[in-house]
Amino acid sequence: MRAAWGVTVPLAGLAGARLAGVDRHPALSMANAGTPFVYLPAWAAFAVGVAARRPVLATVAASVSAAHAVWTAPELSGPRPLPAAAAGAPRLRVVSSNIRYPLEDSTALGEELASAGADVLLLQELSPEHVRMIKASGALDPFAYSYVDARHGSFGSGIWSRYPLSKAETWAPGGLPMTRAVLDVEGRAVRVYNVHCKAPMRRRWVPVWKVQLAEIRAEVEASVLPAVVAGDFNATYGHAPFRHLLAGGLRDAHVEAGRGLATTWPRGGRPFPALFRVDHVLVTAGLAVEAAREGRGPGSDHRPVIADLVVTAHPAGLAE
Repeated sequence: MRAAWGVTVPLAGLAGARLAGVDRHPALSMANAGTPFVYLPAWAAFAVGVAARRPVLATVAASVSAAHAVWTAPELSGPRPLPAAAAGAPRLRVVSSNIRYPLEDSTALGEELASAGADVLLLQELSPEHVRMIKASGALDPFAYSYVDARHGSFGSGIWSRYPLSKAETWAPGGLPMTRAVLDVEGRAVRVYNVHCKAPMRRRWVPVWKVQLAEIRAEVEASVLPAVVAGDFNATYGHAPFRHLLAGGLRDAHVEAGRGLATTWPRGGRPFPALFRVDHVLVTAGLAVEAAREGRGPGSDHRPVIADLVVTAHPAGLAE
């Protein structure tokens, strides 16, 4: 009984903090990130309360379990069928990978990316050294077009594409650089945002992270083109700022493919397996999701994410 209360009380506190919007402490941010599994002990505590005829314990644990079910449900809503407009429409495979800075040798990761068959490749934490190593692996050979802003540190990035790029540039939501461009996919314009948000692992980083996600939402909402917003968001469905971003008209490729509980970080290995899905491919109207999966990500602390999309929007040129 003590063990049941020992898990129920702190989980009730976490749930209360989430409902109250208290999320400035990194520990709360980590707990929210792990919503699908953090609250699982409440279900066992509920069973103990019922079996032992302890109504207070059962009621409190049931309340936490119900909150857990409601909060996890959005990630379990797929898979979703393709719309009729997908028939005969252009396909677009998006591959996004946080390389990890510093990484002494990204050759193995480059070899995996080379085999992914990407139409668009988005890389984060990209340094000039990484560019040279990945280029040597052959991963960049299929791409005729690119925009690269490689930097030392964690916020270099690059976009490589089989399709023509225009309006490629670096922008800085929250004051940190990200890259974006417009693709011409068989005459259909698609805007691509390559995202890497600050991790909410320090108190001073949380406000920057929130501003970044809010500015990304505002930018996507202002665009008239269908958009792919992909990369390392350092956020999950458990985070209110990420849910707010999704509410701006974005859909999660993994959820639509029925893989909402997949994980990408930390990449499977010691001391912990991958626990969280902080890497996402998000899409707006005009794009449908055919499939989504994760790669291995050798050498990185993230698994790449791979999404097969269908450009259902009618051809619109590249004007915006």
